[in-house]
Amino acid sequence: MPRTLSNWEYRQLLSEGQKLMGRRLEKVYEPNPGLFRFDFSFGDSLVVKLGKYFYLTQEPPAAPQNPSGFAMYLRKYLEGRKLEAFEGMGSDRIYRLSFREAPVLLLEQFAGGNLFLLDGEERIMRAYHAKPSEKRQYKSGQKYEYPPSASFSFPPGKKEWEAALQDKPSASLSSLLGRWPIGKIYTQTLLEELGWEGKKANELDGRQVDELLGRLADRMAAVTPKVYEEKEAEGEVAELALVALARFEQPPCTPKLFPSFSQAVEYFFSHVQTAGPQPESPHFIRLRKRMEEQQAGLERLEKEIEAGSQETRWLEENLHTLEERREKILGGETGKEKVDEKKRIWKVSD
Repeated sequence: MPRTLSNWEYRQLLSEGQKLMGRRLEKVYEPNPGLFRFDFSFGDSLVVKLGKYFYLTQEPPAAPQNPSGFAMYLRKYLEGRKLEAFEGMGSDRIYRLSFREAPVLLLEQFAGGNLFLLDGEERIMRAYHAKPSEKRQYKSGQKYEYPPSASFSFPPGKKEWEAALQDKPSASLSSLLGRWPIGKIYTQTLLEELGWEGKKANELDGRQVDELLGRLADRMAAVTPKVYEEKEAEGEVAELALVALARFEQPPCTPKLFPSFSQAVEYFFSHVQTAGPQPESPHFIRLRKRMEEQQAGLERLEKEIEAGSQETRWLEENLHTLEERREKILGGETGKEKVDEKKRIWKVSD
């Protein structure tokens, strides 16, 4: 199930991440390619999947037996340093972790994701994905270039709405709401509840605009992190949400509430990942090989049985001829006998 987090969802995770302020970074791991685990003092870890999510947890993924080269590089500069700031940069999904007297750790959570270590002058010391794009370069020693960023507020105000409508007067309500990266699942749910799914933005009068923006603001203020699970399929997750989603508040789905959005994100993505194909364990590989050997043995046995069946059919087809030959021999009759090898039929001549 493809699922990316919206800017609003990242803002909630960033807010929860402020509890790391003033804590020391104790260890850095890369359990899987692109999956990082940053262990801070007092037992909290920041887990980052580049381009997908980050969350706080006290039960992080298991550390690998051997640290990756990139994890070792980060340890060299950041281990033991206190976190002074964890902030988002503008409207983009770019997040900075600033440490005392240490380089800056910068996360890009859009597209395929990336991770950078920047010096005090914002120059790139090292990038996780060093391959440059058409518009941006990731060379060591080059100053990091922040991508162009639009400004917006959460939730949108009436003046912002009117400015957006003036810019695109014929836009649909869904399209205009999409200018604020709240998340399509949330704006669509709100429009469904209002019965305005097919409306254009310029069809709303002033009272309706106030109602739309007011309900959106109320919804965004009432955060109740949850994961919707499939009742009939244990362990199957349907959706992740910051607020109630009417379409999932009925069978076959049921909501599972969490104290924080970090916990909801951790639960959701762990279940999404385990639902797909998993690497084979050594024990499973041994079992699979044993089954393959047993299958091969069964096929050999079936061939032997088939060969025996052919012999049995030949005997049944030629039993009468064999009995006649036996009687002639016992009766003292002599004759010439031969075998037609091609047809495998005994022939007896007087």
